[in-house]
Amino acid sequence: MLTPRSSFSTRSQHDSPSKPVRPPLRPNLPPRRTPPPLQTKNAPFSSIFQPDDGPLFTQTLGLASIVFATYHLWTQEGPHIVTRTGTVVLLIAGFWFLLPRKDPEAPLDWSKEVVLITGGGSGLGAVLAKKILDDPKRRGAKVVVLTDTQPEYDDDRISTYICDVSDKVAVNEVAQVVRQDVGIPTVLVNNAGVVNGKLILDLTEADVRKSFDVNTLAHYWTIQAFLPEMLQRRHGHVVNIASVLGLCGFAQCADYCASKAAVISLHASLRSEIDLHYDTPEIRTTTVCPGHIQTAMFSRIFVPDRWLLRALTLSLSPEAVADAINDSLGGTRRDTILRLPFYTHSARLLGPGPSLVPAPLRRAVEWFTAANFAMQNFGPKPSDADCLTGWRANNQRRRGYIDPFAVEPTT
Repeated sequence: MLTPRSSFSTRSQHDSPSKPVRPPLRPNLPPRRTPPPLQTKNAPFSSIFQPDDGPLFTQTLGLASIVFATYHLWTQEGPHIVTRTGTVVLLIAGFWFLLPRKDPEAPLDWSKEVVLITGGGSGLGAVLAKKILDDPKRRGAKVVVLTDTQPEYDDDRISTYICDVSDKVAVNEVAQVVRQDVGIPTVLVNNAGVVNGKLILDLTEADVRKSFDVNTLAHYWTIQAFLPEMLQRRHGHVVNIASVLGLCGFAQCADYCASKAAVISLHASLRSEIDLHYDTPEIRTTTVCPGHIQTAMFSRIFVPDRWLLRALTLSLSPEAVADAINDSLGGTRRDTILRLPFYTHSARLLGPGPSLVPAPLRRAVEWFTAANFAMQNFGPKPSDADCLTGWRANNQRRRGYIDPFAVEPTT
């Protein structure tokens, strides 16, 4: 075993005459000085008000105006025309505040932009790559795709590199090649993802590690590889593809939901570090929290045949999500959270962490949507739960009751 460089050997020359004692490392260094006291540092008070960070303030103001105006109209007595007119104006203004506002396009020279998309060989990543190249507003942009499989497209405009983004060494190596061949990436889209769709007891160690390696840790490796140059240039954009399942956990998605929840937390920390520690608010960030996307990865998902449910929980096409991401690339907002489609906004209330909605109501929503059985077509057959159900049935037939201490015979 090699001796660590920071430690010293305790043997004398008499104990091992053939191997002289290694001299102490760093012998001529001056004594360590007492570090200066830490200085209190915090974000400037002006950072609380960031109107460029999205329509949250205006939507909140609009909702409050609607609630106040409705209450005032409902409880008002007598034909006070002036007061009623003002209340109606306030009500209309509230709805105007709630109207979605499109982020204005920033004046960027896209001929100097290099967009790097992980997991872009198929699915959403491949659609997004073509959307960017075909968009007249992105004319001249260069698109780089990292994929671990053969891409499903044949487009010479896309620079494709085979790379396992869950391997940090591979990411660093391909980053050097991309810089030499194409240029320094200015837009990073962390899109690579995998799903297993297994019950927790059916998940193997390899399954869990693969989910977090691809869905979460790959974001760290790509950000560490490409963010430093964005900071030096004070220009760049990081897009992290998360999921609404990162806010609400359901059965047969434990590893996927947890990995996407980690991405959402990573994005929040990244935004704070860019703004407050690196003092580079010019770098923009986007988190995408979509619902079900009609890609091969979730092609076997189960949705109950209820007309109301199908009308409310719409599935998204990859083109629709790619359009939303493409629009956010050219915007001016410092930080953007894309929630697609509209029903994903309910995850702010239904998530078990905030607990803003009573548990019975949350379970009622889960029952109506059958969310805990949406992944029943995934995983091994029979599953661990199927085996347990069969064993209980056999045990009950033999004994007339379920013996909690009985042991299932090994086959």
